[in-house]
Amino acid sequence: YVSEHPLQLATEKLAGARPTAIKDILAERSTSRNYRLAGMIASVKNIITKTGKAMAFVKIEDLSGVIEMVIFPDVFADKKDLLVEGTLVVVIGRLSFRNGDTSIICEGIRALK
Repeated sequence: YVSEHPLQLATEKLAGARPTAIKDILAERSTSRNYRLAGMIASVKNIITKTGKAMAFVKIEDLSGVIEMVIFPDVFADKKDLLVEGTLVVVIGRLSFRNGDTSIICEGIRALK
């Protein structure tokens, strides 16, 4: 970024959501709890499941790091309008480890106001 990172401008808003930093989520690696994270959508990859339902893989970043988030069809159907690069969001989800990759399974997502 030529000027400040867009997340720098939203630091207070992000902190107000009382999130866990992505670097701390990755360090803790607990699959037994839900995490709240707040950040910016960096990329969105929509796919269609074998059963014909839409879902998405979304990269979300905060000032500490980036993590992939999996949004299954049930959440995707309700929240797909939020899934735009550059959107600030608050996510509730749990960690998943598959094929050596770490991701957040999104259980809820809302726009950060």
